[in-house]
Amino acid sequence: MIFIGTRPEITKMAPIIRKAADYDFETILVHSGQHYDLQMSNVFLEELELPKVDHNLEIGSGTHGYQTGQMLEKYEQVIEKYKPKIVLALGDTNTVVAASLVCAKINIPFGHVEAGIRSFDLTMPEEINRVLADSVSGIYFAPTEQSILNLYYQGLDPKRIFLTGNTAVDATIEHSEIAKKKSAIIEKLAIPKEKPLITLTAHRAENVDNKERLESLCKALVELNEFTIVFSVHPRTKERLEKFDLEKILTKEKHIILSEPFGYLDFLKLMQESVLILTDSGGLQEEALTLKKPCVTLRTNTERPETIKLGVNFLVGTDKKKIIKTVRKVAESKEILDKLQKTKNPFGDGKASVKILEILKEQLKTNDLFFKPPEFFEKGSLDYRLIKIEKETTVKQIEEQYKGKVTLVYDDKGQPQLISDKIPKNWFVRIQY
Repeated sequence: MIFIGTRPEITKMAPIIRKAADYDFETILVHSGQHYDLQMSNVFLEELELPKVDHNLEIGSGTHGYQTGQMLEKYEQVIEKYKPKIVLALGDTNTVVAASLVCAKINIPFGHVEAGIRSFDLTMPEEINRVLADSVSGIYFAPTEQSILNLYYQGLDPKRIFLTGNTAVDATIEHSEIAKKKSAIIEKLAIPKEKPLITLTAHRAENVDNKERLESLCKALVELNEFTIVFSVHPRTKERLEKFDLEKILTKEKHIILSEPFGYLDFLKLMQESVLILTDSGGLQEEALTLKKPCVTLRTNTERPETIKLGVNFLVGTDKKKIIKTVRKVAESKEILDKLQKTKNPFGDGKASVKILEILKEQLKTNDLFFKPPEFFEKGSLDYRLIKIEKETTVKQIEEQYKGKVTLVYDDKGQPQLISDKIPKNWFVRIQY
């Protein structure tokens, strides 16, 4: 059973949904209705040649409490009806955290796709959802090595954690050529060729619900008149632009094109033709990298730090001067373009969906994905111990010797490492026993 609720979840889960039958999985597709524009969701499903949803719960918009509460109630009903062998959901929305909690309560294995990514900013609802969903998942499909380390730090079972890459890369690669051939959005919007193109999205509450921040962004866009800027306006953002009387600032500018959200192929085409992506979206930071496009992120933190370390994504918040300066610098930088061409994508090679389905098929042959009561601990609770390895050994030998579980590994310089079978001399392991 696969839960989706937002348009990005549809596009990212599409490769798994499409290939599931090849691995003998019967898929039940459930749409929470979190993105209340059902028509746009249906457009995405049709564009991606996905089956119609089996259940649309039509929960719609509302406060976090209302949305999540409705999801908990309705998810339990549909999960109890079908009793699936596993439930999958992707990302960090209310759709995902509700699915994970229901599965934990009724002991149905839950698989979290895109597990372990962290911004470490608990003012973000999405960060709370990530941490909560990972706390009660039965199996973790982590996109990067850093996301695996984050799961280790949370104290989660390493044997349930798998490095797969992100299905966002799969979706972007699979549909790029189709978008080039089929999309006529450049012609439809009459985008001039004389100026470099920037594709923009902004939807996060901390940006669009704050008049000062949204106004600062709008003023920056006005000054960046050497570019053509296509602004894909989220319904929430449109409401705020109207409420704060800011829409007219943008509509009078010839170089700014405001549009309702695009279909997936049209949006891919816009990104392909852009000199850079300007966004506060997490997923678009990955998609930009996959398309070899630099990204300027309208935030002060990111759950995709890999893009920052590579030097192809730049955090600017909503400070007008910083946005203008960074956009101009990035747009003119040949060095950044060279990096993008040469850099290996840390989010995967476009085969994440295949890896996830292969892992699922093997793991479901066992019953290890169910929650079980802990074994008796002599001290009444878990203990942890840090051990220095005196000679090369294996995880299995360590666990047998100490009658515990290896949960963290550090090299001889104290740097955390992914847990593999062999542990070299002078490394350190943390044992849970």
